[in-house]
Amino acid sequence: MDDPWDVDPGSFAAIVAEGRFRADHLKVPDPVAVTITGVPCPLSPDSPWGVVMEPDGEGTVNLDLAPGRIHLWQGGGYKLTVGVSGSGEASWTLLPSPP
Repeated sequence: MDDPWDVDPGSFAAIVAEGRFRADHLKVPDPVAVTITGVPCPLSPDSPWGVVMEPDGEGTVNLDLAPGRIHLWQGGGYKLTVGVSGSGEASWTLLPSPP
């Protein structure tokens, strides 16, 4: 598992509660290629295993992200939230970080 934060704990919570949990329930979904635009500066991920987001000169970043969860980055006074649906559709919000 590259990044254990890519597994949504809610996806196997009932299995844990029923005592049927196995390690293979932690399998991370195949990543989806996502392009984020308008990123003004490098941003650090919320996960210690995540990748720092380094935009190109036009503010574009290409990432491979696990579907079915919310991904967070912050830095330079900004917070970026990227959601990737189970079908691989991505949406994002870039906001100033609260002081």
